[in-house]
Amino acid sequence: MSIRGSGTIRSGVLSLAALAAFVVSPLQSADAAFLFNVGGSAANQVNASGFAEAPGNALSKGVITGAGLVVGSTFQLYFQATLSEVTAANGISPPTSLSAGTYTVVGSITEVVGSVTTFGSQSTATFGVAPVQAAQSGLTMYFNPAPGAANPSTGAGFTGPTVLLTATPVPSVPGNNNAFTSTLPPPFQTFNQTPSGTFPGVQAVNGSGTYVVNFATNPGSVNNTFFPQGAPPVLSLLLNGSTLPYFTQVAPSLNYVGAGPGGTTVTPNIGAVNGLSGPDFALQTTGNLSAVPEPSSLVLTGLGLGGLALAFRKRNAATA
Repeated sequence: MSIRGSGTIRSGVLSLAALAAFVVSPLQSADAAFLFNVGGSAANQVNASGFAEAPGNALSKGVITGAGLVVGSTFQLYFQATLSEVTAANGISPPTSLSAGTYTVVGSITEVVGSVTTFGSQSTATFGVAPVQAAQSGLTMYFNPAPGAANPSTGAGFTGPTVLLTATPVPSVPGNNNAFTSTLPPPFQTFNQTPSGTFPGVQAVNGSGTYVVNFATNPGSVNNTFFPQGAPPVLSLLLNGSTLPYFTQVAPSLNYVGAGPGGTTVTPNIGAVNGLSGPDFALQTTGNLSAVPEPSSLVLTGLGLGGLALAFRKRNAATA
C-alpha cells in the first residue's frame, strides 16, 4: 500500500486515515452552558456544558483506495457511542450519570484529506470537514428509557426511539494539531481484544490521534422536554483515538448508521489487517460533546477585552 501526498507517492500505512483532523478556532474552545432535563424530567434538571461518551466506535469508510491516500480526496467517517455523563457547567460539580435509560450519539461526516507526511517509519495525515457533505452526514442524539439498549457488538440500538436533537457538520480546514499518526513496521495487535467474538483473526496496526468537529444544531429538531431553553446552537465533538486502533474496552461494531436524512446502515470491510488490507478502517474511541459559545458573545467578549487594553494603554500614556 502507499500514501500519496502533494503528488508524491510515499510508503506508509493507510490506517492513519482512521481519525479525521479538524480545526476549531481557539475562540470556540470554551464551553457554553445550557439546561438539560435528565430523563426528560424537570425534577432532574442540570446546568450543563456537555456530555461525556463511553468508549465507542469510529469507522473510516472507503478511505483505502488503489491510488493511496490522496490530498484532496474525500471519504465518510461514521461514529456511534453511548453517552455516560452530563458535564456540569461550572466545571467543579461532579458529573451527573446517565445510567437511567440509554443515551446515544451517532454521526457521519464527509472528510477531505489535507496533508500526508512521512518521516522514517512514521506517517501522519490531517483531515478537515469537506465543504460538500453526503446525504447521510450529520449528528443525532437519542434517548431510550430502557437501560443498556445499545449493543456495541452488533451496532443495533443506537438510533432511538426519542430524538433529542440533530445537527449538521460545519466545514473546516485540516490542522496540524489534529492528526492521526501510524508507525511502520508494526508489531501488529489483535484487533478485537474483547470477548465479543466479532472479526475473529483480524490484526490491527499501531497508531494514535484525535479529531474535533463542530456541528450546527438544527433548531427545529430540538426536543424541549430535554432541553427546556433550547439546545446550544453549536456543539463541538471531540473523539480521542489515542487508545490505539484496536478494541479493549468496547467491541468493534458489525454495523454503523448514517445520521442524516439519507442515512443508511453500513457494514465494515476491514480486511485481514485493519488499515492495511481492507478499504475501511475501524477503531475504538472515547470523547465528549460540548456546547460552544455563540459567536456574538465571543465578539462582545473580544470587544470588552480590547476596550480594557485600550484604557490601560491610555492610562500608561497619561502617567508617562
